[in-house]
Order: sequence, then C-alpha cells, then structure tokens
Amino acid sequence: MLTTNAQDAATFTSAGQSRSARLPVSRVVFLDFVRLADILAVSLGAVAAYVIYVVGIQEAALRIWEPEFSAATLVGIFVAVVSLNLSGTYRFDRLGSLPFQVSRASIAWAIALAILLLLAFMTKTSALFSRGWFVVWFATTSGLIFVVRYAAYQRVQQWQREGRLQTTVAIVGSGEEGARLVRSLRAMPTDDIRISGIYDDRESRRPTAIDGIPVLGTVSELIEAGKDDSIDRILIALPLAAEQRIKHISHSLQQLPTDIELSLDVAGRGFLHSGLVQVGTAPALRLVRKPLSDWHAVLKAVEDKAVSALILVTIMPVLAAIATAIKLDSPGPVLFRQRRFGFNNREIVVYKFRTMFQDLGDPSGAKQTVRNDPRVTRVGRFLRRSNLDELPQFINVLQGRLSVVGPRPHALTMRAADKLYHEAVDDYAVRHRVKPGITGWAQVNGLRGETDTMEKATNRVRYDLYYIDNWSLFFDIKIIFLTVLRGFRDPNAY
Repeated sequence: MLTTNAQDAATFTSAGQSRSARLPVSRVVFLDFVRLADILAVSLGAVAAYVIYVVGIQEAALRIWEPEFSAATLVGIFVAVVSLNLSGTYRFDRLGSLPFQVSRASIAWAIALAILLLLAFMTKTSALFSRGWFVVWFATTSGLIFVVRYAAYQRVQQWQREGRLQTTVAIVGSGEEGARLVRSLRAMPTDDIRISGIYDDRESRRPTAIDGIPVLGTVSELIEAGKDDSIDRILIALPLAAEQRIKHISHSLQQLPTDIELSLDVAGRGFLHSGLVQVGTAPALRLVRKPLSDWHAVLKAVEDKAVSALILVTIMPVLAAIATAIKLDSPGPVLFRQRRFGFNNREIVVYKFRTMFQDLGDPSGAKQTVRNDPRVTRVGRFLRRSNLDELPQFINVLQGRLSVVGPRPHALTMRAADKLYHEAVDDYAVRHRVKPGITGWAQVNGLRGETDTMEKATNRVRYDLYYIDNWSLFFDIKIIFLTVLRGFRDPNAY
C-alpha cells in the first residue's frame, strides 16, 4: 500500500535522508540486462549441446563448430527473444513472480525451438542437424533460462525489501484535482508509488492534509525539498483551464532533475495514448523530462570514469611539472579549492591548480578575473590561458562531483553584470539538472572569461541548456575533441 499515514507527516520532509543512501534502479536498464542474459543463455545452450552431444555422445572430436550451427543459433536467439517478449516475461512488474516467469519463459522457449524446427523443415536444412543436438539444446537452454529468471527474481525481491523500486511522487495542487489524484494513487494494489507530500502556493485556501497526505508548503519549498534527490516525479494536479498557472509552476520546477507531469486524471482517461505517460493508474502529460535517465545515465557515467581515469594516468608527468612550477613561482599550496554549484544546486568542492598569489586569492569567486589581473601569478597566467589549471578537476570526476563534459560549475557568489548570476539570468538554475563539467558546449564556442555584460551571461546559459536538451555520447565526444583543438589558445581566459 502507499505510505500515507498522517502520523508519518513529520518524516515526509526528511524522506531524502533514507533515500539518499540508496541508488535508484533503472527498470529499462535492468530489463535490457535480462534480455542480454537470455541471449547468452540461448548461445551457451547451443554450444553446450554441441559439446555434450556432437563431441561427447557422437564422439566427433575432430569436428569443428560448423557454419550451419552458427546460423541456427542466431535464428534461435532472434525467435527466442521475440517469443519471450510476446509472452510478457520482459514486463518489470512480472519479474517478481517466479512461477509466472518460469512457466511463461519455458513455454516461450519451447515455441521458439518449434518455430526453428519448422523453418529448418521448410528450408530443407533439417538434415544438417542432429535431432539429439536440438533436444540437448532445448534442455540446457531451459536450465540456463531458469537460472536467469531466478537471479532476476532474487534481485527484484532484494530491491523491493530495500525500497529501491518505489517511485516517490510529489503533488502540486491541493484542490479537487489533487484530492482526486491522491485517491487514484491510493487505489493502487501495490506499494510502487509513495506520495511524499502535497504542495500549493495558495496558502489561504489549502488544507493541512488530503486523505492523510500532508500539505507541506509552497512550490518554492518543493524545490528545496527536491534538492536531496528524494523525489522521482512531480505531478501537477490543476484544472486544464489554469494554463498560465501550469506554465508558471512547470517553469519554476524545471530546475529540478526530475520528470514533471501534468495529471489528466480523470479527464484524460478517455484519450490516453503513446504521447502520454501513466503514473500508477493515473494518466499524465509529461511537461519536462528528466535528463540523462536509463541508458543515457549509464553511458555518461562510464564515459566520465573511463575518460578521467585514462587522462589522469596519461598526464601524471604534466601534473608533476605544473606542481613544481607553481611552488617555484610563488609561496603557497599547489591546489586551490573552491565551493561551487553542483548537480541539483548542491554545493561541491572543486579542485584547480593555484593561479593567484595566496594572499590575493578569492575563494568566494565574487570578484571575477580580468585582463592583466595583478592577483594572477606568472605561471598562473599561462595555466589559465591554456586551461591547464583545470586538470585537477579530473579527480573531481572520479569522485562523482563533476562530469568531463557539462555546464561549467560556477562559484557561489559569481556575478553577471554586477548581479548574482542566478538573479541576473532566467533559467540559470535549470543548468544544474545535470552534473557540471570540466568543459562544455559554451566553452568550446568561446564563451569563457569575464561575464561583464548580460549578453555574455545569457549566452552561456543558453548554450548550457542547449547541451542538456540535446545530449548524446557523440555530442560529448565532439566537445572533447573541440576542447583539445581550441583549449590551448583561448583569448578570453585570463
């Protein structure tokens, strides 16, 4: 059942404390791994059948794996995956039922092998294969598929016990639409949905709770609550006629790295189609999609770890030489540590090579570096122009604070045209929906250095948001390539 007890209201605001200790589970990625495991099961089953029957029983020790066996195995893999998919075994909500998985998967594999035998008969190639090989293939693959399904079942059961499969939902709107949505979600027969709370800007008209779910505050308070990554989805439950209010709320919320959806319950039940999504039994229209989810998040994480580790190992002599030059040029530490905005507007510590005199440095970042800045050392001037001062940030990438590519992390008090950056530029906080990066789309397009005008500041944010909306692995590779080409001759860095 949903977590809805009124006595738990005091704990809703701290839900992120327990959630932050667990990693979210991508159902899309896990199901793809199950598919891959099935492919391996069919392949290993075919090889095992060949070794057991052809080599072992028939004692054909000198025979090699012949092309027709490869062709049969490939066709078998394709037919098996299609059959398993049609049988419903790749539905995540079915992975938690071992009897369903074993029975449906066994039937699907039997149907797949029957189709394969029929194809062999129709193409007059059945004489190329021993019936014994097919029988052993069916038996070994059946056993391996059972192992795959049992392992998936055990993993899903463990995640359920840990609460990692719950979707935490926050609702915006405490009127009739919000109450209807709460009742719809509470009617769910499973515990997959957890309502963290309800938020509404109309303080004078909102109740204290709806069906035991506390009304916790305003949209601004929801944004603060969402900074601990405790909310998976935000559902706006307002009448469709409130167009301007919906736009304003969704625009305010899009700085959070989460899906934002407009509930269409009950009004949308009659026209649910592929352009909409469903939260439990409630239809919703997705307004803002969470960036870098599912396989995109996996690819990004692998890219960050692999690239940063490779670069750090490669540039160790360069790091040592720069550290020596800094120590010889001026007294003080080699590294400069500064607090900056990170993912989801959280503060992080970023490492750089020290480029200023120790007693003139500005850890707050309030005063931007200008041309011929007297605070910058001789070595520091070279490091800043060549971007070599950023190299220690690859350590930040390995720590998980930064990405190799992303919007640059700004100092907490960084200013744009004499205003704090987040106050000067609309949508500034939206750039924090992904991890900041060592390099980015704005930087390779020459948008570095001093932001002394609103035009410069706005252009940087515009390029950052374009990157977030159009991310791909190849886009990252392009930015890395352009950084190598342009990074060592930037006239705007001083």
